Amino acid sequence: MSTIIFFLPPWTLPFLLKRYGAQIGENVIFRQGIRFINLSSGGFSNLQIGNNCYFGYECMFDLTGKILIEDDVTLSPRCTILSHQDVGNRPLAKVYPATKGETILRKGCWLGANVTILNNVFIGENSVVAANAVVTKNVEKNTAVGGVPARLIKDKLIQDK
Repeated sequence: MSTIIFFLPPWTLPFLLKRYGAQIGENVIFRQGIRFINLSSGGFSNLQIGNNCYFGYECMFDLTGKILIEDDVTLSPRCTILSHQDVGNRPLAKVYPATKGETILRKGCWLGANVTILNNVFIGENSVVAANAVVTKNVEKNTAVGGVPARLIKDKLIQDK
């Protein structure tokens, strides 16, 4: 299914994803090359997208666990959203056991190009993740983070009233 979706015209994706169990809001824009992996663990029912979201070219979503994307979120090209980590039945599994969890992108956040968000991570409301960052921990609201692993660059992007 993921291979088929990769080649479909982007305007067909919201309809198709809803048909297979995803919750997709209004005015959601997908560019070409979107990929969904690990559909056997719950499939598209693990995907929830709010209103007015934009997904750049070749973004990838790991649907092993739940991915929640709130309203007004922007993903630049080639972002990767993971909901699990598993080295399989290998010696490293003793050191790095499998993990699975919800990944949440809060309202109004913006991910730069090539960002990777690991599982069990929450990106705060109105936050910015700089291009090429790898986010391993939660990001507070109204902050900018960047780097590998992502670290705070600036806080209080939007002043509270």
